[in-house]
Amino acid sequence: MALLDLQTGRIARTIEGAVAVDVTSLESADRSPWHDTAAISIDFPKFTDGRGFTAGRRVRDEHGFSGAIIATGNVIPDQADYLRRCGFSHVVIAAETQSQWQFALSAIASRFQHMPGTPCSRTG
Repeated sequence: MALLDLQTGRIARTIEGAVAVDVTSLESADRSPWHDTAAISIDFPKFTDGRGFTAGRRVRDEHGFSGAIIATGNVIPDQADYLRRCGFSHVVIAAETQSQWQFALSAIASRFQHMPGTPCSRTG
């Protein structure tokens, strides 16, 4: 397994002190399990389970977390751009799939859905 930086598409160094966050626990306003950490790990139990995307956005936007947010579990290269746009900074991948992830990160040239902090290609 390798840690892929979603901004550069390169294998990253290990991020020390990552705290795993259960996506169902984000309903609570209590951030004490993770507010002082440098990284948060959010698990995707199935690639069809979108709660991890929501959790990433909530941690980044609503709670103002500025550290690394790492996607783990069942994520696929097709989700790379959306992970990045939801606030994830890294993803744990099988090392042999790095080229697929790099391609996926560069494949999308137009975006129609606006998300905070990301460009929208559609005008008007």
